[in-house]
Amino acid sequence: MAIGAEVWATPWSTMQELRQVYHWIYDDPLNSDHQRQAVKRIKAWSVRSKLPHSINATMGLLEAKLRDQQGPTRHISLHEARQLYAISFTQFFSGIVDAEQTGVYAQAAGGIGARLGMPPYFVTVRNAIAHEELPALPLLRKVTTEALGWLQTHFWQPQGVVETATTDNLHWLRSRLAVYDRDVSALSTKRSRQDRKLDRAAFAEVLVEELYERLGSGHVHRLLIPVLCEEGIIVPPGKKTRSTYPAVGLDPALYSRWSPVLQACVARWPLFASGIVEHIIRTVSQDPSSLPPDDPAARTSYRLTLCAWLKWFVKPTGPQLPGRALASLPVDPVLDRCARHPNLYTWALLQHYTGSDPKREAIYGPTIELMSRTVSKPIEGVDEIPAPKEQVDIEDDVAAMEARMAALKARLLAKQKAKVAAERAAKALASPPVVLNQGWQAPLHTVEWTESPIGTLADGSLPNLDLPLDWDTCDV
Repeated sequence: MAIGAEVWATPWSTMQELRQVYHWIYDDPLNSDHQRQAVKRIKAWSVRSKLPHSINATMGLLEAKLRDQQGPTRHISLHEARQLYAISFTQFFSGIVDAEQTGVYAQAAGGIGARLGMPPYFVTVRNAIAHEELPALPLLRKVTTEALGWLQTHFWQPQGVVETATTDNLHWLRSRLAVYDRDVSALSTKRSRQDRKLDRAAFAEVLVEELYERLGSGHVHRLLIPVLCEEGIIVPPGKKTRSTYPAVGLDPALYSRWSPVLQACVARWPLFASGIVEHIIRTVSQDPSSLPPDDPAARTSYRLTLCAWLKWFVKPTGPQLPGRALASLPVDPVLDRCARHPNLYTWALLQHYTGSDPKREAIYGPTIELMSRTVSKPIEGVDEIPAPKEQVDIEDDVAAMEARMAALKARLLAKQKAKVAAERAAKALASPPVVLNQGWQAPLHTVEWTESPIGTLADGSLPNLDLPLDWDTCDV
């Protein structure tokens, strides 16, 4: 240690302990056991010394989330869950923003939040919690997840808890996958199909165990999944063996080669399936014009092959194919993401997943119809999609429809008025004439009237409005 260097005392004994807590919190958002361990460890830290506000805020948000995830067996009401979310979020937001109030005059919370990279609606939710009715539970759940993500990016990762994917790890991973590809290709075709299948499964098990020993769980989403989706691995380098439109199917040899590896990864890492599906959807949703021309993700055949692999992770409604489905992930989140990013690939996925489900077809049918009119189809023999068509101006269509509806309502109203008038005229002709009263007539003795002040009798005297005294003693 250099002379004069400043020493900081931390409640965690080693940097590895801090990294372990970070991985418990963020590596597997659905693993409540690991997150509870993280909360317990942070509470132990708080006994040793004062914690940074960001760690306390992480613990508060995480505890509220865990209490809400207990399901039907929880002992708190929905209102109590809203209270927990509201308190933890307010403490998180106020603690972060108040620390930035360093000037003579107070700054706007929204301006500080924007400068710190917070979503604009953070300050809106905080004001609603403080001054209005508590927000709805879905909104509080969403803002809690966003707050944990902000803490991950702006506090935890700058502490050095994420080990950078080094060039050595990247080179080793690509080399090891190439070795697996070579070993599978070297299997003799003279052996039976079942024997070759068992050999591929054995090779895949050895490969995944080596990946786990080398990379652990921290590099699955940041390193393993992107490398698997590179050109030359689950997407073959030659376009002849890639998926084509409109079938969007996988080459049997490609599936038999890499499906054992993917199945072993799903068994080893519970969130691998959802992670690779998220990566595929994010890749196929990108605007090709924003990518470099030499980027494989800009090519149609590359994206179509990824879509074909996604079909084996998320199967449509119905019985799974035994031994063939790589995972059984829910369909609805995939449909929602596809509907939000319309292009050829998401359109093809929507058609695939709604074709055998009448309920989902009724929900997403209008979206699919609109996408079919706007997305561009690939040209045969060309590995790119032409420029997109001019988008349909929905606002003009809605305005024209509203004008037609207004005109139709006016016509119906005119017909109804004419019908009522005709009925009244016919009724008047059929009824005998009625002698109407001639209106108000003055009494005959008006000539005897004399002027008198308002409130007096005719003779000018004041009336006696007092009630008899014996009425006060009468029984009611």
